[in-house]
Amino acid sequence: MARRIRHRRQKPLSFHEPDVLSELPLQLELNLFDLGHDSLMWTSFNYGGHTVFSEEDKAWIDQVQQRIPNLKSYHVAYDTNVHQADDLIKIGMEEEECKKVSDPRFSKC
Repeated sequence: MARRIRHRRQKPLSFHEPDVLSELPLQLELNLFDLGHDSLMWTSFNYGGHTVFSEEDKAWIDQVQQRIPNLKSYHVAYDTNVHQADDLIKIGMEEEECKKVSDPRFSKC
């Protein structure tokens, strides 16, 4: 059984630095949104960890899993689209309900 290493970062990861890989702790529990051509790379970086991909396009999941069957990916359906991002951020910053810490499954924010 692989031992999970929990790691608290003192500073956030900076993907602009060339040595981003040296900043990653070993064996992450990593959830990445959207499968891409780099998915196998992220899984390889997290060797011994648990890497899961969330993807909205079921046909793309099927296509990627034909080429890389050991990737763990799940089909998800989002309630919002990227073109709504500016409005959602504005609502999140202005609405009092959105400023409270609550269970996100029941939040309208």
